[in-house]
Amino acid sequence: MWRNLWVRLKKLRPEWVLVGLMLLAAALRLWRLNALPPGLFFDEAYNGFDARQLLKGDSWPLFFPGNNGREPLFIYLQALSVAVVGATPFALRLVSALIGIATIPAIYFCSLTLLTPQPATTQQRRLAGWLSLVAAAGLTVSYWHVSLSRLGFRVNLLIPISALAIAFFWRGWMSGRRRDYAWAGFWLALTMYTYIAARLLPFVILAFVAIELGIALLRARSDRNNLRAQWQPRLKGLLVLAAVGLVFSLPLVWTFLSNPSLLSARTGQVSIWTGWQAGAPGQWAGDLMSNVWATARAFYDRGDQNLRHNLPGRPVNDLLLAVLFTLGWLSALLSVTKRPRSLLLLLWFFIMLAPTVLSTEAPQYLRSAGALPPLAIFYALGVSAAGGLWRRIAPRSSRIAANDDVLAAASIVVILLVLAWSGTRTAVDYFQRWASLPGLGAAFDVDKQLAASTAASLLAAPTQGPVVMATDLYLQPQMAFALGKIAATSAPPASTAEVTLLQEDGFDPRGSLMLIAHQDGRLVSAWLAGLSPQDLESATPVDTLRWPAHQTGWPQLTQSVLAAGTPLRSLQVRYPLDVTFANGMRLVGYSIEPEVLMPGQRDARLTLYWQERGPDDGQIAPREGEYRSSFDVFAHLVVDGAVAATDNGQLRTQALADYLHTGQPMIEDVRFLAAPDDPSTGKAHFEVGLYRYHPGSSSGANDRIAIVDQSGQDAADQVELGSVWLGSPPAAADMSDLRALGVQFNQRVELAGAKASVDPSDPRRLAVDLEWKALDRPTSDYVAFVHLIDQTGQIIAQHDAPPGGLQNPTHLWAPGEMVRSSSPLELPEGLNRADLSLRIGLYEPVSQLQLPVTVAGDSVGDASSGSYLVVPLQALQEATAP
Repeated sequence: MWRNLWVRLKKLRPEWVLVGLMLLAAALRLWRLNALPPGLFFDEAYNGFDARQLLKGDSWPLFFPGNNGREPLFIYLQALSVAVVGATPFALRLVSALIGIATIPAIYFCSLTLLTPQPATTQQRRLAGWLSLVAAAGLTVSYWHVSLSRLGFRVNLLIPISALAIAFFWRGWMSGRRRDYAWAGFWLALTMYTYIAARLLPFVILAFVAIELGIALLRARSDRNNLRAQWQPRLKGLLVLAAVGLVFSLPLVWTFLSNPSLLSARTGQVSIWTGWQAGAPGQWAGDLMSNVWATARAFYDRGDQNLRHNLPGRPVNDLLLAVLFTLGWLSALLSVTKRPRSLLLLLWFFIMLAPTVLSTEAPQYLRSAGALPPLAIFYALGVSAAGGLWRRIAPRSSRIAANDDVLAAASIVVILLVLAWSGTRTAVDYFQRWASLPGLGAAFDVDKQLAASTAASLLAAPTQGPVVMATDLYLQPQMAFALGKIAATSAPPASTAEVTLLQEDGFDPRGSLMLIAHQDGRLVSAWLAGLSPQDLESATPVDTLRWPAHQTGWPQLTQSVLAAGTPLRSLQVRYPLDVTFANGMRLVGYSIEPEVLMPGQRDARLTLYWQERGPDDGQIAPREGEYRSSFDVFAHLVVDGAVAATDNGQLRTQALADYLHTGQPMIEDVRFLAAPDDPSTGKAHFEVGLYRYHPGSSSGANDRIAIVDQSGQDAADQVELGSVWLGSPPAAADMSDLRALGVQFNQRVELAGAKASVDPSDPRRLAVDLEWKALDRPTSDYVAFVHLIDQTGQIIAQHDAPPGGLQNPTHLWAPGEMVRSSSPLELPEGLNRADLSLRIGLYEPVSQLQLPVTVAGDSVGDASSGSYLVVPLQALQEATAP
């Protein structure tokens, strides 16, 4: 029976098995792809948005600068899928799944090329085919590759193309055929358009050639002719490879030369070198060894902890694959000086692991995915090594021990074991254990994708009423991918249709909202002020939206209809600013609540409003290398000159608003800072700025991003915002000695009272005391001017100074704060004071613009001019008369 079975197996062609492996790969990569993974992760949606923009035909970039920069080839393929399938997560991930299926024959071809001896007998080629099927089978059921193939990440394209590049290089190396070198150059250049880690692939070939040339030089000291005969065709072939590679990669190289910052936009953020260079030089050895150890463990007992990439902690290999992998790399290591293919495989494997070894969060399966092809080939070498080991320990009289057919049969058995054991483990781990994790929904932004798909479905009908949601939901790539780039309007479009409200978990009605509606045959958006609790109570729930594969703990969305007459008000920034940072971010305003912080009772809610510098907005251009570099926001509560509370962290929608939406919508950034426990009263203010976060570095290495002035020069590294009272506000100031005025400037500052008095010891010295009151938080540092004028308006004496002095500038005044200032004036001798008046006002020192008078106040003065108060000097002197 066994003989008959073996006869039949000998007639079985490896190519037929390869087709079966591809069908299994398709099943593992396509089954339930519309529901699993859930949602649509940020990076996937960003790719989708760019794919959708490509279909508009406005531009055909060779590199996508958004989201830290991305290579183009994968996104172009996604654009094709979106054109056929539609703007859905399935369309984006279908590209990855099809690439994952196509990777199986690519790995088979690469393994077959490397494992087939030159020259080879028919039996040797057949054995190499079965061993290569082990590599293909291992990759077919690899949890690592199955998981990657179901994600819309461009790294998937690197795996098969890099395998083809190395395969054709090896064919050229062994045969000397220049067409193989040319194909190697083409595929090598194509990898540069796939994923950032591909930039290391040329170093695999360079290192291999350098080592082989060194070995050849050592061995051929006495026979230079043989060395020349062997290496002359190889060097010519390498020149062909380099020429073809350069030609096909030249467009991308030119793009990087035109904008060098694109080349290192992402690597600078995740590299552990960043931390070492930024202030922790002594830790490099420990960090490097820790990453090496963590990466090595990933193949045996503790893999990637990132929930999106892996069942957290699951190693790359199960027990069976770990045995094959270990036998494979050990046999390659032991034969590295005898077999050049072993050297090539080891270099390929370890160099492509460098991105995760030299970056934060090691091991990281995306950055190290370039090591998947040699990993699969190590499985095949493991079977071959096991066969060689058996030959050594088996009795010489046993014919079976020396028969390559037996090794081929063993390969078939291993393939069946891998498919049965490893395939089952992968299917259970992915479709059951991983798919039911409570944190999976949040990891893949289920709520954001639900909001995007629901909004797209509702707004598909031109008669649909407006859709309202939190601004954070709108300013996401998922929404931009589902709806396209939407123009912004300054006011909500008028509509009598019902308004649909989409609420995610933890919805805060106080936050700003975004309205999306049809207007003149197109979709527009408008920024709205938050709703009141009564508005939410009167809303009618329509449905609770869940992901098709919803599990406990996954986010969900509530769809409601606002009651008729619910006010939808355009959002107005309460305290506008115009602060520009060197990276192009602008702080355009803020708000603070409450105005009084009682110790231990309530946090201060600081809402910051940001905009990105638009391409044509006339603002100072971002500095080279700054615009797309990562940054965090810091917010400090300062009491008595010391930081009492902080809320630092990422701006959740940074690098999104201007890129994904027209009209430069603002980004709402809410920070919470706790009041100090010390019950003492006083005044506190806020400090805000941006800084670059360097992972793995000490806190001192997180340098701040400069604030720039109109000329682009550094002006500061933080901005001070308005103040709040700690505990009870101070008692009202005594104004019994002042003439009450009540003149208000710009509805923010009131000139509450004033008096004028002459120094008894020097009649030429006149002191004008002014009592100011902060009606609200001023947003600038104003200067008060006091002019003594005659009947014609001619200035006789004047005094300009900040009303609170340099220690208490107006931008730090808290609402209700009373500030007294004194302006000394020098009077000319013999002046008739009866016809003199005082002209009083405020102006902004940079622009020199005077603040308008919005409330005229007491009739003793004349504020009809609109920007200052004119009051007779005698009227203010009477306030202090005995």
